Amino acid sequence: MPLKKATLLFNEDIYEKLREKSLTDNVSIGELVREAVSVYYGIRTTEEKLASLNKLSSMKLPVGSPELIEQQILDGQDMERF
Repeated sequence: MPLKKATLLFNEDIYEKLREKSLTDNVSIGELVREAVSVYYGIRTTEEKLASLNKLSSMKLPVGSPELIEQQILDGQDMERF
């Protein structure tokens, strides 16, 4: 996906922390900022969403069918124990 340019101004303390983090993680400051914005605002690509869905669906969780869960909610059952 093509990137769009934006100019951001940081105070010296924040910029220095970003610079140190970028050196430690061996990534650009721009990459740190892009990732932070994506995480903060919940912006994910289709591929990232599919990867998350696949990860969740591969988990062996003690979850009933949607119909059973709906009925338990309607019956007012305590869902905390599940």
